[in-house]
Amino acid sequence: MGDITLPLSKLLLDEQNPRHRAVTNQDAALKEMIRRGPSKMLALAKDIAANGLSPIDRLIVVKSDDGKKYVVLEGNRRLTALRLLNKPQLCSDVTMRPRFEAAANDATHTPKRVRCFEVSSRDEARPLRDRRHGGEMDGVGVVRWSAMQRTRNATSPGHQERVALVTLDWLDAKSEAGANQHLADLLEEVAESKFTTFGRLAGDPDFRVYCGFDIKGDVFTPTDSSERVLARLSLVLEDFRSERSLTVTELKRKGDRERYINELRTRTAGADEVDADPDDDLDTNEDPVDEGTGLEESGDENDDADSDSGAEDEADSEPDPKPPPMKLFLGAKLNHGSTRLRHILNEVQKIPLNRYPNSAAALIRMVIELAVMEAHDVCQWPLPPERDPKLRAYVNNALRQLDPTMKAARYLDLRQQLNQRDSLINTVTLNAFLHSSTYQPSAPNMRTISDTYSVLLTDLNRAIGEAKGDA
Repeated sequence: MGDITLPLSKLLLDEQNPRHRAVTNQDAALKEMIRRGPSKMLALAKDIAANGLSPIDRLIVVKSDDGKKYVVLEGNRRLTALRLLNKPQLCSDVTMRPRFEAAANDATHTPKRVRCFEVSSRDEARPLRDRRHGGEMDGVGVVRWSAMQRTRNATSPGHQERVALVTLDWLDAKSEAGANQHLADLLEEVAESKFTTFGRLAGDPDFRVYCGFDIKGDVFTPTDSSERVLARLSLVLEDFRSERSLTVTELKRKGDRERYINELRTRTAGADEVDADPDDDLDTNEDPVDEGTGLEESGDENDDADSDSGAEDEADSEPDPKPPPMKLFLGAKLNHGSTRLRHILNEVQKIPLNRYPNSAAALIRMVIELAVMEAHDVCQWPLPPERDPKLRAYVNNALRQLDPTMKAARYLDLRQQLNQRDSLINTVTLNAFLHSSTYQPSAPNMRTISDTYSVLLTDLNRAIGEAKGDA
């Protein structure tokens, strides 16, 4: 068993080929192979006629029952194409026969002998065929290229899709450097299904000027701070993935792209006012709270923080009109929680994310931990198994108390991501934002995390209220 080269005359089509119903003779097998996809068969025949058989793939064969020939278990389409190139009159589709004849006449390659791999039985061939035709099989099978990967293989610098590729590669490096799973997920989705449409944007010079980058050859060069470029491009990727789901129709013409770019300028106007050097805001000789940011100085004699009603009024305020502001836990309330917990959430909700993403990363974890722990205490929930001190164990336990069936759709995203180690909202990631220098929080990611946990905060608040007997 192993490598063997055979003449076409020794090869038989598989009459039990999974591509079609079982048949009883070679003529019927050939007819079925053509009938199932005549245009694709012609395309394969033309490719073989022009380029020969691919040296990457061998036919898998097993000896026929009489031992005189070999049945092709893998490669029946190639064998059919070879037969039609050598003898076009075998084509049972009379409308396609002239086209196979033309392909045969133009052929520069008409192989008469074929490299094969012999197996001893169908059972031995089965796992080999599965890897070829069973899909990706979690990486065991053939993993097809995305549009982005095909571009990397086929295009040259300067092409519109090549510009998109270089841009997404830069973002990919940023997501890896910051262990940013959410950004990685956005990139994967755009690369898989929106790559060409994104290319229309990336190929527009005005879009590159707005985002703050330029591309020469295959080199991506930020012309603005990397943080701003990352934030703007992340916002665009969110637009491709969100309910808005940018389409090619919205970006097809120059005027369409101009409208979208102007919209982006309006949406990011506040963020663009941030000083280029973020350390400017950390000058210990100045008040770190800038006028107009929405942050109130703690200890102000006019501050209403000690008033429960004042805190609730702040939390009850109407959200800004669309697009939603870059704020944490937008719309969430903890009005049944302790005074301290209410005030903390109230203060956290005022933080402008574009200015203080690092502080936001720390405060997100703080709010989640305080709310979960308070719910356990007030509701007298049993502690996690073996009293696991990790925050993830307490969040999972809170989810079990709120949803004993473990099937509620509102918690599906939180449950799935909470227990995936590389997830953006996993508590391990929240800890890493505090303790690892390689994890760099961004405003869009912090908002995504807080939005995901806002569902939990809302239900914890309700549970606390019920346990207290609050109206």
